[in-house]
Amino acid sequence: MRMIPNEAQKTKMKKDGSILKYLYGAAGIGKGIAAGGITLMVCGAALTALVIPAGMTQALVMAGAVILPGALLTIFGSAKQKKRDDNWVKAYMEASGLSEEEVLQAEAEFQAPGAILLGFYGSSKKDLRQGGFLSAHYLKLPGISPMIYRVEDLVACFFSEKYLCQDGGYAKAALIYTKDPDKYSEYVDVSEKRCQDAIQAIAEANPSIITSPYFIYEDQKYDAAQQRQEVVALHNRVMAQAAAEAGDGT
Repeated sequence: MRMIPNEAQKTKMKKDGSILKYLYGAAGIGKGIAAGGITLMVCGAALTALVIPAGMTQALVMAGAVILPGALLTIFGSAKQKKRDDNWVKAYMEASGLSEEEVLQAEAEFQAPGAILLGFYGSSKKDLRQGGFLSAHYLKLPGISPMIYRVEDLVACFFSEKYLCQDGGYAKAALIYTKDPDKYSEYVDVSEKRCQDAIQAIAEANPSIITSPYFIYEDQKYDAAQQRQEVVALHNRVMAQAAAEAGDGT
């Protein structure tokens, strides 16, 4: 899926004025702790209501035993989540290998007109945190990982009908490779139509990327889904040759 979000959607996707912070805040153990605390308080309130007929003393004991710990968990979880979310720039820097300046530049581009919202699962229109962002120079793929790719570093982005997963089974998948063969992303059990929409948008941003899972180059057949190392090496070699020829003026 691909779409250009309107201003109302972008507003929903900001936390403290930041899209990347909003996306980063989709995960975090603090959320789970706070949610558990709220659940405990709700259960405590229900139990307290049940014992009120037995007397206020029993009701107060029940409230202190269940509602108070729930409130403390909620406060602790919320504080822990806030501390994590406030560290969003550093998290993107460490995961992506980008400088602080680049992370903030990506943030600015994602907020600018023309930035594209991408999705591989479901409809990102319904749950905006399922989406990723694509600008002229940066790509934040869908998902909770705080990973941002430079568009110029992308090597391949394609859909495979039969991708061999680590568990030995096969699945439909979208795969994204970069110049570093160890830095790649995969999305399994995805919709081909939604994937192709996203792949087309990424290919428009970087026309040099490989978008087919099978291709032939110099009489050699390649299965991009199963030959990541070879495909990345080939792309890097071809692009280096093209750059050298351009430098020589040939």
